[in-house]
Amino acid sequence: MIRFKAGKTEAVRKSSLEDTPLGVDREALWKAFEPFALPENAENAVVWRDGVKRQRKRIAKNLRRKYFGGKPKVAARTTQVITDSYAAKWNEIGYANYDIAKKQGNYAPWLWGDRRFLASTYGSARFRHLLLAAVIERLQPKTVLEVGCGNGINLLLLANRFPHISFAGVELTDAGPGVFDALRSAGALPANLVDYAPLPARDPTAFQQVSIRQGTAERLEFADGSVDLVMSILALEQMERIRRTALQEMARVCSRWTLMIEPFREVNGYLWPRFNILRQDYFQGRVRDLPRFGLHPMIVTDDFPQEIHLRACMALCGKAGSDGALEPAALAAE
Repeated sequence: MIRFKAGKTEAVRKSSLEDTPLGVDREALWKAFEPFALPENAENAVVWRDGVKRQRKRIAKNLRRKYFGGKPKVAARTTQVITDSYAAKWNEIGYANYDIAKKQGNYAPWLWGDRRFLASTYGSARFRHLLLAAVIERLQPKTVLEVGCGNGINLLLLANRFPHISFAGVELTDAGPGVFDALRSAGALPANLVDYAPLPARDPTAFQQVSIRQGTAERLEFADGSVDLVMSILALEQMERIRRTALQEMARVCSRWTLMIEPFREVNGYLWPRFNILRQDYFQGRVRDLPRFGLHPMIVTDDFPQEIHLRACMALCGKAGSDGALEPAALAAE
């Protein structure tokens, strides 16, 4: 095993999916997302280009208003604004849109390598589940905490796949835990969620043991080093104003590893993605700065489907001083 030491800013190398030790098959990842993507044909290529143009027009307009006068349409991302917007979101969404048979209504431009396609964001938890499951298979944690877990879609899929692991979540709003509690009280997953899981459940009732509570990433109500794996999936995205505190709390609570799939600066540092981050007040942290919090990157990749103007990067980190790292040959970040 590797023992990490706290250090200064470190250079990080991103890996292709094939170069990580996770064993995630590229075709399987695409097949998980494919039900939520439109066919790649000439007609949809035109729609894709038009969608990119419209997004860029909105980004430019809001940046002008934000920095050169006028009232921007995008409100400052304060805790209250985030709470209000996501309380409405979780109450509105429920779980009905996580349906591989349903025609979606929110197709937007995505890309992955050379592919350019229209897709629905409701498919993203499905392909990310393959990444999360691969990490958990390799690390074998006993306890997992998701910070900013929303309606618990990631946790319920993982719990059914890994019923021997204790899963917990913290969510800023009371709406997310409320929606999850209603699902749990029903006793069984609806058919659409059973079909949504890209990997077969080992225990389809294990989601009932997941604990989701309302709370804030600024003050995680967990003891120091009490959780093997602490993760965030596009949750730090909303926490630029408390970025340092949130990362400190995640590092404090974890005993061995953190896993973040977030819009790190390394994948959003240029032109339109960068402009979009600025206009939305989104997360601007860098993978290379994580060692300052005692979190040392072991696997770093952005080789998976991406929204065109908000890219995400997966960073699996070992905690400084822990002995829970991957074997040296498996490390994909330097």
